[in-house]
Amino acid sequence: GRGDQPDPQSVPAALEVSEDGSQFQLLETRNEAFGSGRPWVSKPKDATGRYLRVRVLKHGHLALTEIEVFGKKASTKAKK
Repeated sequence: GRGDQPDPQSVPAALEVSEDGSQFQLLETRNEAFGSGRPWVSKPKDATGRYLRVRVLKHGHLALTEIEVFGKKASTKAKK
């Protein structure tokens, strides 16, 4: 779809996270079409990982104009 129009082909979509790039954990799904002014804002709690994956959960395509991912470095302190 065009960037200014909702794109129903890109939903439902899944946001997933992984530590190793092969085993992914589902963070959330989106059923609302993407379009200008309709960003996917996700603020998952207690999720850690090095890799983030966005994928369509049906036969279709994913059209993105922007992705922003915010987080903080995970603690690596050894427990006593």
